[in-house]
Amino acid sequence: MCEHDDVMWVCCRYYDGTEHIDEMEKLCIKRALDLFKLSPDEWGVNVRPYSGSPANFAVYTGMTIAML
Repeated sequence: MCEHDDVMWVCCRYYDGTEHIDEMEKLCIKRALDLFKLSPDEWGVNVRPYSGSPANFAVYTGMTIAML
């Protein structure tokens, strides 16, 4: 899944068709909060460190290495 200018918060994006990305981000946020036993009322989690070309390169590299 490639993020195309989906820079808004989960469920508040400008473009349509990002519901799958939203679901993945919500799951990652929940798991990160659960892992460190943090309250979502007190803590926030950023689960999108990559975007655009660097993200595509990371996925491509991972897939290429896995094929070796």
